[in-house]
Amino acid sequence: MSREPLNLGKQMLIFAVGLVAAALWHAIVIAEQMALNLFPALSAGLLTGFLVAALCLLWKRPWWALGLSAVVSYLVTMGYVRFVNRIPLEWFYQ
Repeated sequence: MSREPLNLGKQMLIFAVGLVAAALWHAIVIAEQMALNLFPALSAGLLTGFLVAALCLLWKRPWWALGLSAVVSYLVTMGYVRFVNRIPLEWFYQ
């Protein structure tokens, strides 16, 4: 049974989610090198991302679930680092 190839928009979404995942992994590695405790930030980000993905899947939007959950997870994690821990984001992106 042959499948149709993914259209360009879906391929770009998968690529963008990979970039967000790489950025989150970069933040984890930098935090580990600086001996920062990012477990609460990562927990909040991943929990929020899973919640957004579940809501999108309930509305039968799997591609929205993939994209929005990755972006929300990254933004909540970096927001927690910036506003709760008071760590400048310049430390992560030097």
